[in-house]
Amino acid sequence: MKFLVAFFLFFFLISCTSKQKVPEGVLPVPKLSAVMWDVMQADAVVSRRYSADTSLKRFDTSIQLYRQIFQAHHTSAEQFKKSIRFYEARPDLLQIIFDSLQRRAEAPADSTKHLSPV
Repeated sequence: MKFLVAFFLFFFLISCTSKQKVPEGVLPVPKLSAVMWDVMQADAVVSRRYSADTSLKRFDTSIQLYRQIFQAHHTSAEQFKKSIRFYEARPDLLQIIFDSLQRRAEAPADSTKHLSPV
């Protein structure tokens, strides 16, 4: 009987700890939140700077900023996309990311990092 209880306890602990584990090659929740925040900030900067511009300059600036963001976070566009696809299939974890981004957006302005296009 003790063996059976121990087995179920062990199984329960393993299942609980692996619920937020992500596969290899997928950014963990805190890191993806940080990357997404910087991507959102870059999009805001580009939108403000090129609000009336319909040329490729807006697109080129976005791509350049995304590359800088991925480099700063030691990741790649492919890993970012793979992570987004993984979290789209895990709404429970995606909600944690969205909540984190919302808290950051509601934080005082002086505590946020601002990006400027190069």
